[in-house]
Amino acid sequence: MADRPSLVKLILAILFALMGCGKCQDMTLETSTWVIDDDVFDTTPTNLVTTSDKIPIYLGGFLSVDSSIWDGSGMLPAIELALDQINSRPDVLARYELRMMWNDSKCDAGLGTRFLFEQLFHEPQKIMIIGPACSTDAQAVAQTSFYWNLITVSYSAASSSLSNRDRYPYFFRTYVPDAMYNPVRIMLMERFNWTRVATIHTNFELFSLAMDNLWTLLKRAGIENIASESFGDSPTNQMEQIKASDAHIIVANMYEGSAVQMFCEAYHLGMYGENYMWILIGWYGRHWWRDQTLRGRNMTCTPEEVQEVVLRSMYISTEVENIDRSGKKTVSGYTASEIMEMYEDRLTWPEYEGLTASGLDYFSYDATWGIALALNQSSAIMETEGWSNDSMRNLEDFNYDDKEMADLMFRELQRLQFQGATGHVSFAYADRVGLTRVEQLQGSCKEGWHFYGIHCYRFVANNSLPWSEARAACHGYSEGYLRDSVLAPITSKEEFEFLLETWQGLSVDDWQWHFGLHQQGSSLRWADITKDEPGWLPEAPIFVEPVSINRCFSFDFRDGGSWIVIRCEDVARPYICRKIADFEERYITTVVPSDPQEPDFSLLKWPGGFVPLDHSPGYEYLDVHEGITLTLYLPIAGVTVACILMALTFLAFNIYFSKQRFVKLSSPKLNNLILIGSVLIYLSILMAGLGIQNLPFELAEECMIRNWLVSIGFVLSFGAMFSKTWRVHRVATFKTPKRRIVTDQQLFGIVGFLLLLDVAILTSWQIMDPQRLVTITLPEKPDPDVEMQILRPYVRVCASDQTYIWSSVLYGYKGVLLIFGTFLAWETRKVTIPALNDSKLIGLSVYNVIILCVIGLGVSFALGEDPGALFLFISCIMLFCTTITLVVIFVPKIIGVYKDPAGEKAIVRNGGTNSETIRAPSTINTEMSEGQTKRLLEEISALKKQVTQLKEQLSQQESGDDGSFNSSKDSFEEQPSCSDWSPPTLPEEDNKGCGVWMGGLPLGFEIRSMGKATKGKYNVDGNSTGTI
Repeated sequence: MADRPSLVKLILAILFALMGCGKCQDMTLETSTWVIDDDVFDTTPTNLVTTSDKIPIYLGGFLSVDSSIWDGSGMLPAIELALDQINSRPDVLARYELRMMWNDSKCDAGLGTRFLFEQLFHEPQKIMIIGPACSTDAQAVAQTSFYWNLITVSYSAASSSLSNRDRYPYFFRTYVPDAMYNPVRIMLMERFNWTRVATIHTNFELFSLAMDNLWTLLKRAGIENIASESFGDSPTNQMEQIKASDAHIIVANMYEGSAVQMFCEAYHLGMYGENYMWILIGWYGRHWWRDQTLRGRNMTCTPEEVQEVVLRSMYISTEVENIDRSGKKTVSGYTASEIMEMYEDRLTWPEYEGLTASGLDYFSYDATWGIALALNQSSAIMETEGWSNDSMRNLEDFNYDDKEMADLMFRELQRLQFQGATGHVSFAYADRVGLTRVEQLQGSCKEGWHFYGIHCYRFVANNSLPWSEARAACHGYSEGYLRDSVLAPITSKEEFEFLLETWQGLSVDDWQWHFGLHQQGSSLRWADITKDEPGWLPEAPIFVEPVSINRCFSFDFRDGGSWIVIRCEDVARPYICRKIADFEERYITTVVPSDPQEPDFSLLKWPGGFVPLDHSPGYEYLDVHEGITLTLYLPIAGVTVACILMALTFLAFNIYFSKQRFVKLSSPKLNNLILIGSVLIYLSILMAGLGIQNLPFELAEECMIRNWLVSIGFVLSFGAMFSKTWRVHRVATFKTPKRRIVTDQQLFGIVGFLLLLDVAILTSWQIMDPQRLVTITLPEKPDPDVEMQILRPYVRVCASDQTYIWSSVLYGYKGVLLIFGTFLAWETRKVTIPALNDSKLIGLSVYNVIILCVIGLGVSFALGEDPGALFLFISCIMLFCTTITLVVIFVPKIIGVYKDPAGEKAIVRNGGTNSETIRAPSTINTEMSEGQTKRLLEEISALKKQVTQLKEQLSQQESGDDGSFNSSKDSFEEQPSCSDWSPPTLPEEDNKGCGVWMGGLPLGFEIRSMGKATKGKYNVDGNSTGTI
């Protein structure tokens, strides 16, 4: 039978054939030349002189060159740079020439799968796969390629799911998963006291898994996640939700195109500037917000508007360290800075025209070197060690069925360590062990320009021009596709104060300067930046009549400043230009995962010169402990104390009257366990109240104590009821002649086993994963009494790292016990055993516990984390359930003892009911004390004497009788039957006839016709069974 990988390969091959190979029919081999269409490219090292002694081996490459999702085109020159260096080294793959056949899979899983099959089913043979660039196609390729024993080494796929060795057994990456950045994000939040954050991501597994991990870390750090949003095509509704939650610290995980849409919505909502901070992914391309290819069809913002949002946000990004800064030489023999120079020079080559560096290009360089080193080491091993079949094989002999060689290359990659362009390279399973780099979008200006906000300002004093010419001269400073250099406007008081201060520091004699203000008809406008009227001016300009003539304005900085009306084409004056500053993601710090030292974030700059708050300025936030109020706790506590006193009263009664027949027949010792367990449950209610609002202290031990009280109390009380119900079921349902004895000791054994099980689980929980008080922040709400104040309620709950697992184990088996108890109670619902005089009451109590437990569990989940409602509901359920059980079991006993103090009516015939009455004395064992046994023996002796006397009297009558006694059939037409007799409940060794209760001694007799032999005479022996 074929093995599973072979079957999978066959199925995939058939599917590929049915779908059609796309353009692969154009692939042909002509002599030794690979002829292929534009989808597949042959990379031969550019500076390599191919000789006959060099054996070509091929990598299958997957790049993202022309993709609307992510531009990874800069990876190609980095890979080819590494190939050139590898093939020129005499000590690395000396006998081989490493080449790459690559496809542009465009970050598309479908294309990635198609190109994988094209590379598999057409020569040349591939020995490994490098890429894909994105997680979507990397998952598709890596999940399939291992069936052909191909190892996949990606250089930029970041999805956390790719760490799963079960799904991707032959996968490696020189990049790190996105979830690795989350601890650094938590460090940032803690460092700047951001306790309220919002998250937003697109619906890709790559981002969803990383966000799931972040939410867990936020909760563990006590940081409130006030909004968690995800979107597919448009983030409009999600951004409105974040705005409504008053979020000012926002973590976003998405591709650049989605980020452009998100910041467009932020522009419309005003969610940018000095009061907001965005935390993004660091692998976006340079000036990604300017990329016109990332703009969606339904974009409602201009490029200038998106740019303003992004630049004024000065977002923080987290990224793996993408270049080594230690100055060490890499495995190639060059330092990282030298490699960077060679790479940047290569980007200028004509064949790489249009390719863009991404910042992740050096990971592909290291991936290429890693593959080469693993192949080189594998080749060396092959020369010295044989194979399992004693054959000799080399790298050029690899084929897609050679799992043994694939495993050898896999092992060498796994243990690989080298110094690369991105730093030290090694793998922990599938993932690169890397450092996290923190960057921030920061602006700067060239020499002669002055930086403020997001702009650079240039004071041109040595080239006075008329207003119109000055405006055109400012346009000449523009760079890029936006006309971002204009004759300076003044848009805020702060900007004006900066310009005034800068002018004062120039030490020039010119005080009248051209600005971008001009008059259009009856309106004022800032040239080139907006159609709206200026919102703020240092002084109101004077309109000139007639309004049909366009006028321009200069500003006089003297004496606080004033506007001067001029003709736009006449007066030449110095002027001020303003342009967008040069913004780049600049290095802040590197975080080492295992380093306990706090990272240095001192290089961070803030848009407004201050750390933004995590809420709207002007609002006060007050943390309020939402515990249990005294008004709620005191009534519940009072009722609980009364119930404890009631339970103790029942306990005293049960102990005092334990030898009274009515009480004794109900197993008083087990009843004591029910009462003790109930008291423990009552005490747990009182313990729950220690979360009282504004209590001046907290007990960490409360978590442990409450768990023990509830769990042990349940086991003692319900365990005792369960065991008694089980005894009734055992006696009532097994109707066989064989005697069945169930003693109280056996029932104690059941309870003891359950108790030991609880103690073992609770002790393990306490030692291995102790519970602690954890703060959970509840949704914010405005303070009804204080304006401009937001209440931030929180609760303190007991939790441990694996609370759900421990709780499932502890309460899971109790749930099974409840289900089994329900079954037993149902099975014995019509059974009444007088010797166990509370059997039906115990069954009712089991029903009561089960029903209320189910109701309580469901409603508890519905109430969520409202501490007051939870305490009230759970307390009422526990009080009602426990109290009803005690009343049902013990009040009838008190009444019974009151009416029958001696217990003479403890056992009565139960007739005239629909219940099935069990009367088999051989099935019940009642314990008797030594005194009772002695008394019964005395009674037996006395009765034997009476029997002897009766025998003598009968003998005398028989000797003096004339035989007139008629023993014919008329005397006993019907023989007495035992079927209508109610036997005693005490045990008897031989139950041959009907039972009779005489003086507390169980006797039986058998009635039969003696025939002519006795002639109707009665013959009663002295045993417990007489004969008539």
